Amino acid sequence: MTPPSCNETATLPPPQRKIPEMVLVLDTNILIHRFQEIHPFMEGRVEIYGIVDKIFVYIPFEVFQELDNFKNSKRKELKEAAIIAISNINSYFVKKGSIKTQSIEEYRTSNHSLQNPDDKILTSALNHGKTFPDRIVVLVSNDTNLQNKSFACNMPTVGIRERENLKNKLITIAERHHEKIQAAVEKERKIERNNNNEKLKVVAASGKVAEKQNDKRTLIIVEKTSEMSKQKSAVSSTATNDTKSHKRNATKTLQIAAKFPRHEFAAATTEVNKNGSSALVGYKIPKKKSPEVKISDK
Repeated sequence: MTPPSCNETATLPPPQRKIPEMVLVLDTNILIHRFQEIHPFMEGRVEIYGIVDKIFVYIPFEVFQELDNFKNSKRKELKEAAIIAISNINSYFVKKGSIKTQSIEEYRTSNHSLQNPDDKILTSALNHGKTFPDRIVVLVSNDTNLQNKSFACNMPTVGIRERENLKNKLITIAERHHEKIQAAVEKERKIERNNNNEKLKVVAASGKVAEKQNDKRTLIIVEKTSEMSKQKSAVSSTATNDTKSHKRNATKTLQIAAKFPRHEFAAATTEVNKNGSSALVGYKIPKKKSPEVKISDK
């Protein structure tokens, strides 16, 4: 025998924004022994205002299989109870009451490896909860061990005993369901806040890194600008010195030239500097020719 899978229903349903529906999955013993307590729910006459939108009954296909077996039982009481239960279910189908059932296709697909009837009923409840995660699915059974299996799979379960109010039990289950939903919402918000904080930290860290990189780039630019300024200053200083030297040489030439008559002053010899300016390097003053003395023959 392979037990039903419970992993799919262990997680909480998604946060809801509307009042959920409630589904009562019935075990066979409820329809046989506690029909009077369950029939108001099958008629849709029970309402839980504010926390449940609507309540309806879900009958797994395995329940019909078990009722077929019980109606042929040699035990008279069980046989009669099964026949009555089958008749009551049929009347609600005719009236179109608040009843839903498992299809035979789903029954064959989901239960092909199961042998225990209780496991098949529990599996149908789990599958319904998986298909409709926004609904509150409750297994209703007086079978204690089936209740244990349901609790192990995180499936809410109730039994119907004498003089017990089923509605009050369902209200308690609905309130717990809402508490779980609220806790899930708060958890999701907390995770979202933490994620936002982490994003802000990453952004802040990236900003600091970028700021450091910008400061480093600025420092490099300042250093390069300073170096270029120094080079420019050196070139300017050299050019100024060359200009001053040229002016001094020109002044000296003029002073020398002023001492001699213009026709006696020879052109100064010059040379071209590297920067293209000329500088006086020497000058020549021609010697005066001695007057010719003519000697007379007389």
